Amino acid sequence: MDANETTMTPAARLKISAVAGIIFAIVVFGVAIYLARVRSANLIKEQIINRDAVVLYSAICLMRDESISTELSDFDLPSGQLNLILKISNLKGVIAVRLFDKDGGFVNGVPVSVKETNLDSTELSYMQALIPRAKFHNEVKMGDLFYFAPDNYEKDVLSVLEINIPLHKKDDTKLLGIAQFLIEGASVQREFKALEDNLNAQSAIIFGIGSVLITAGLGFAFRKLYERTVELQKANRELALSARASALGAITANLIHGLKNPLAGLQMLANGKATNGDTTDADWEQALKSIQKMKMMISEVSNLIKEETGATNIELTTEELAEMVLNKMGTVAKQRGVILNVENQCTGINLPGRTANLISIILTNLIENAIEATPSGKKVVLKVECHDKNLRFQVIDEGSGLPQQMMENPFLPRTSTKPGGSGIGLAISKQLANHLGAGLSVKWTSANGTCFELVLPV
Repeated sequence: MDANETTMTPAARLKISAVAGIIFAIVVFGVAIYLARVRSANLIKEQIINRDAVVLYSAICLMRDESISTELSDFDLPSGQLNLILKISNLKGVIAVRLFDKDGGFVNGVPVSVKETNLDSTELSYMQALIPRAKFHNEVKMGDLFYFAPDNYEKDVLSVLEINIPLHKKDDTKLLGIAQFLIEGASVQREFKALEDNLNAQSAIIFGIGSVLITAGLGFAFRKLYERTVELQKANRELALSARASALGAITANLIHGLKNPLAGLQMLANGKATNGDTTDADWEQALKSIQKMKMMISEVSNLIKEETGATNIELTTEELAEMVLNKMGTVAKQRGVILNVENQCTGINLPGRTANLISIILTNLIENAIEATPSGKKVVLKVECHDKNLRFQVIDEGSGLPQQMMENPFLPRTSTKPGGSGIGLAISKQLANHLGAGLSVKWTSANGTCFELVLPV
């Protein structure tokens, strides 16, 4: 069991939640920036790629309309189309051109070593709609483009910008052919790199500024919430003190009620002695025991009231609590010839002094009952265990078990059958357990003994 976990206050938990919330918000903000950056980069890259397609398309249309060396009617033929695109192929960076027919079939290519291929259906659909189209290939093997590489290219792999241009007459939507330009993509790669660097720098600045604003905003909000939580904790403590005072009042009332029987017995004893002069030692011994019982009960209540109203905040370990109970009841057990043992399997747990004192009163009552129910030579055991974030105290005797009439509700006040008993010890113990938020029950009872169990959430 983690002692830090069990003693963490709501305010401390709120601090941890605040830090976790700010970190989560910054992470979400960072992911949003990253996704936006990726989307922006893809859109801008697409614009860069299609920019050259639009420029080439405009150049071809201009040369088609202003050509004087080739009759316009020749543009219907592959030869006229090839002549036109060869003029454009003199642009810097063009490594090859292909000419396709209106159905995307290969017609011709320059240089002659360029490999034959057909236009795929996706690109063909754009061409039939007279939309110029460009695609960027980051790495293309020379062997995939040419049967044998041109002399001026020594690299086996290069980046290629593929541009497909629809060929048609002016003011006519009929597709006559398709021109494909393969352009070395080194310049496009440089633009892409500059774009990535620029977007990374902008994203980092936005993320930094946004993180500061998120931290400041959420930090301010959590601080206000923390202050409110501290105020509520203070109010809860005041309510708890009020509840304790109320519980003490109820306990005191029960104790006073429990003192009536012993006092009545003393009064009758005194009256009897006054009447018949019977002054046997046994009667005085019984009177002395009743008086001692009352003094002990009054002393316990007085100590409890002092702790509730005092400013001390002493803590006791479970070992110290068990030793305190053992010292208190050891003499009683010895007088009755009963063996009293403590089995403490829970160490390292600290209990507030008030809580420990209430538990001590409960255990003392239970052990006293257990000793009185156990024959001489038998034993009573106090077990202390930690289980599922609970402290479990078990008082086990080797008596003959609880009477049948007590099993329905063993914690009701009743007339005691023990000499000097008040009959409310279990009832008081139950009320003290309720005050602690603990559970007190009869775990089992039989002809071989009884086990009372006190379970306290830590």
